[in-house]
Amino acid sequence: MQRLALETTEPSGWRYLAVSGTAWFLDMMRPIKAKLGVHAKKVPTSELPNFLIRLIGIFDPTARAIVPDLGLYIGVDNRRTRIALGMEFIGVEESAPAMAQSLVDLGLA
Repeated sequence: MQRLALETTEPSGWRYLAVSGTAWFLDMMRPIKAKLGVHAKKVPTSELPNFLIRLIGIFDPTARAIVPDLGLYIGVDNRRTRIALGMEFIGVEESAPAMAQSLVDLGLA
C-alpha cells in the first residue's frame, strides 16, 4: 500500500486508511471463536455492561483507561484508498480468524 501511495497520481498529502471498515471487538471475536474451535476457548463472546466497566475502573487503571471510549463509535471510510490505490480489503469475518490462526501456527497463542 505504501508503494502504491508513492506511485499514485493523486495529490500528495492524503492519508489512506488500510482497513476494511469499523468493527466492534465482539464482531472480531465471534468469527475467531467459530473458526478456531479448541484454540479459541478463551476468546470472549459476550461483553460486560458499561456501568460494570466503570465500576471496575475505580480499582483497575487498565479498565479506567478505556472508560472515556465506552460506547464510542468511530466510523472509518476507506473509499479514498479503494479508489486512488485500487485496493480492496478482506472483511473482519475472514481476516480476524486468519490473524488468530497465524498466532496459533507461530505458537504465540
